[in-house]
Order: sequence, then C-alpha cells, then structure tokens
Amino acid sequence: MNWKIKAFIQNCISLLPSNLSYELYYMLQRKFGTLKNFNPEGRLNSGIGIARLICNSGKDVKEKVFFELGTGRAPITPLAFWLMGAKKIITVDLNPYVKLELIKDSLDYISKNSETIRSLFGDLLNSKNLDALIKFNNKETFTLKEFLEFCSIEYHAPCNAEYTALPNDCVDYYISCAVFEHIDRNSLVKIIEEGNRITSPDSLFINYIDYHDHFSTREKNISAINFLKYSDKEWKKYAG
Repeated sequence: MNWKIKAFIQNCISLLPSNLSYELYYMLQRKFGTLKNFNPEGRLNSGIGIARLICNSGKDVKEKVFFELGTGRAPITPLAFWLMGAKKIITVDLNPYVKLELIKDSLDYISKNSETIRSLFGDLLNSKNLDALIKFNNKETFTLKEFLEFCSIEYHAPCNAEYTALPNDCVDYYISCAVFEHIDRNSLVKIIEEGNRITSPDSLFINYIDYHDHFSTREKNISAINFLKYSDKEWKKYAG
C-alpha cells in the first residue's frame, strides 16, 4: 500500500473516539499489517540486546527493576527481562494498546519453539522461568492480570511518562525501543527529567531511537530518509 494512503487511513482512524480508534486500527494491523503474522522473537531480541549492553557495562540483569517506556501491543521486551531473571518490570504507554490475544500467540510460539528460545537467550536465560512460563501457558485460559502478575510485570496505560507517580530512585534501568522519535521535544525533556527522578544514582538509560522513515520498512520503493524530502509542514499534513 502506498505510504500516503496508509498515512491518510491512520490519520482518519485517529479522529474516531478512542475505544473505536484502538479497535479498528488493531483489526487492520492484524489483518493486513505488521501483526498479521505476529512473531515475538524481534522484541525478545531487543530485550536480549539491551541485557548484553548492561552486562558489557559491568552490571547485571538479575533481581533488577526495569522501567520500559512504550509497551506497544504486547509486553514482550518486559517478558524477555523476566526470562533473564529481572525482579520487576514496570512498563507504561500513553495508550492502552496491549492485546491478550497477541500475548497468547507469543506464549504459544515460545512453548512450541523452546529450544530456539533457549539458543536465543544463551547464558542470559533463567531456565526455571522459561519452564514455568511454558507450564503457565498450558492452562486452558488465563487473564491479562494473571499473566502480568506471573511474570512480575506492572502495566500502566494510559500513563503519561512525564508524571509516573513512582517513588524516587526505584528503578535500575530505564529503557525504550523506537519510542523517543515519536515524542515532541518539550514532552521528551519532561519525560527524561522524570526518568532521572525515578532511577537510582547508578542506573542506566538505554534508549534505541529509530530515525529511519517508518513507512519504508514495508514499502520498498521509498528510502529510509524519504521523509527528508518534505518540509515540517508537509510532513505534518501527511503523517503528523
């Protein structure tokens, strides 16, 4: 689909009442977009990559508290941290996008490909947690609340990361994956200030910022810097 048509559809959906907008956009993503064949490995790899950076900095993942900005459709990166022995993962999003259906799909994938998952995590994996997760997934049904509690994940949405209401110095690692590029400068300054407040003095901020044109991921006839052809005013009209 041409990126301008896709952007137009997205902008139209965003004008609908929130609940309807969320459901309609999810339905389109699930049927035609990136969620059509949902595979958790990409987000698991994001968590593993962040853990490697932490370990290379002389620190550890085990029994630590993480804060993730931008949960998305499923808390897969937080799940990766739990599988590596994190104590707790707090994940927040401005919009309540999480879908239990995608979590179940992810756990089914992990259960059916457990040896691949073990190889993916390597020496970072807490094998007991993976075994427990596979056993948890064998239940006939489970709720979002049950999953989050089982994996020591706190999910807050809608949540404005400028004001988290969390205590001072309660977080060891503050992380995000392809989120900062979507936030305006004034809000970003406040978010980082709040992040400094809730993180401990020897904590780490690890934020992957994706500067490429996101439409180019699926539309191969435009470049990764396609957006630079447009003025700020033009780009806002198309994709703001």
